[in-house]
Amino acid sequence: MKRKKLYIGKYIPMILLLISLLALGSIWMFTREKRDEAKLLDTLETLAEDLSKNPNESAAAALIKVKSAASAFAYPADIAMGKYVAGSYDEEKMLASIGRYRSFIKTAKISVNDPEIVTIQENYAQIIFSGKFSGTTKNSLSETVINDVTVDFIRLNGQWKIKSARFSQVLH
Repeated sequence: MKRKKLYIGKYIPMILLLISLLALGSIWMFTREKRDEAKLLDTLETLAEDLSKNPNESAAAALIKVKSAASAFAYPADIAMGKYVAGSYDEEKMLASIGRYRSFIKTAKISVNDPEIVTIQENYAQIIFSGKFSGTTKNSLSETVINDVTVDFIRLNGQWKIKSARFSQVLH
């Protein structure tokens, strides 16, 4: 009885394709956390830019910034900022609060310093950082405030949104 010789040459392209797909899938999975970190930090930086204000800002630019800042949150959002802001905010209340804040200030520069991602999971992340506000009110009072900030994010429809933010005064 003649033994049939096994020819694997015709399977090589399929094997190479499977190996390539496994490699690409592994790379995608291992870099997902880095992509999420970049998205989280970008959300914070964008929010800081939207809450900052220069004296020559047009009303249209201000309105766009208010809407953009409010879109960074998942509602209801919990905010605890000492004597200034505390409580649970729906979208309407958040828009009104951001608009009111911007109406009282002439200039503001908000910065996110030394962000540290404490935890990052499938649909939850937490970041702590030092936040700095430097600004001037419309009646020319200057203020610089530095806070330690803890922000909790949740993923909604593939986007990271701020669910809560807690501010702690730093001695300066």
